[in-house]
Amino acid sequence: MAGEFKIAEKAIQDALSSAQQDPAMSEDAMAQALQSSLISEMLKHSSAQDIRQRIEFLLENANSDFMVVTRGC
Repeated sequence: MAGEFKIAEKAIQDALSSAQQDPAMSEDAMAQALQSSLISEMLKHSSAQDIRQRIEFLLENANSDFMVVTRGC
């Protein structure tokens, strides 16, 4: 999943950069739009409970160094 994370991080940075450069936008509103769009996309492939558990895990571990689970390399 390392490649996916790099692409996702670039997409987020590009979106936030666009928000910074447009006085009609805010970074917070852009982050919320990204989150909403992402959750809508995830619901096509996962249950709400699965998504909720993933988000809870990320929030609980946001300030710690945890390894991202990847496919076999």
